[in-house]
Amino acid sequence: MNILNKLKKIKEFSKPNYLFKYLLYFSGRYIRGFTFLIALAAVAFCVYLWYGTIYRPQWNENQKKAYIKDKSQGIVFNEKGFEYDTAAAKDRAEESRKDLSGLTDIFRLKKQSAPPEAKDKTDLKKPSVQGAKTSEAVPVAVVSNL
Repeated sequence: MNILNKLKKIKEFSKPNYLFKYLLYFSGRYIRGFTFLIALAAVAFCVYLWYGTIYRPQWNENQKKAYIKDKSQGIVFNEKGFEYDTAAAKDRAEESRKDLSGLTDIFRLKKQSAPPEAKDKTDLKKPSVQGAKTSEAVPVAVVSNL
């Protein structure tokens, strides 16, 4: 009888619904501790890598000597490349000083003047309400749907 009860409990625990509920319960109750353990493990792994690179280098004696020899030679100055770069910089500076007024304004950045018929304000007609006398013009509110 005892074995049958244990089998029933095992069968109940193996149901997906029960496992999902248990995972939600576990994550809700222990999420802070679990997050702390993951962060602690990440920090420990980083310290291990850092310690390994400092105290257990991977180079043999020949590689160390080659590195020291290469660094002791110093820096080689490429004079031709330097001259080329300075000449290119001077050319760009001269190019930027050129007058650009002859070029067309493809982006229409300059303000365009108003159309010739709207320059004179006396030509503008006053809006009026239909049926009103022309001498008594009543302004109309314009509502736009923008």
